[in-house]
Amino acid sequence: MLSLTPDAAQYIGDFGETLALIPAIVAVWIFMVFAGARRLAGVWAATLLLAIAITALVKLAAGPVSGHTAISTGFYGGLAIVMWQARPSPSWPLRFAALALVCLVGLVAWCVCIVGWHSPEDAVGGVLVGGICPIALGYALQTVKLSRLGAASLLVIAILLVMPLHGSEFKYPELTSRSMVLAALAKI
Repeated sequence: MLSLTPDAAQYIGDFGETLALIPAIVAVWIFMVFAGARRLAGVWAATLLLAIAITALVKLAAGPVSGHTAISTGFYGGLAIVMWQARPSPSWPLRFAALALVCLVGLVAWCVCIVGWHSPEDAVGGVLVGGICPIALGYALQTVKLSRLGAASLLVIAILLVMPLHGSEFKYPELTSRSMVLAALAKI
């Protein structure tokens, strides 16, 4: 069986850090808007925001769900769908990149379990929540598709914006804990 060191697992898991992915999410949205794929950009933004909101609500109300896995599934899975359905037909490098992105989602889900951030159930929950984005994009891409160059450009944008922030430690505000939110609501 394949095993990873804790450091290697954390390195892979960090590819799902929500705050590190936000600049890339925004840049992909901007690119889609300026490429003339406004409907696709709207679906991209709405479904990723929905996945982030659902993840936050589940964490506050019911317990943990893997945010790393949810955002990875939405972001990387969404990019994979866009690349796979490029027009006129995707080239083999785009298909390979799409498959690599899907594998990255699986690795992030596996690694958040290895490092002890989440249980396998939390990771599966993250895949289900984040899966909203690729599924919705698949439907949107039936009417609007990006060119091969456009899809490849999205990959370059993602790499250029994800890598500099990869591994950054973000200190979330105290209000992200359930008890702090409940205490704040009780004061209202």
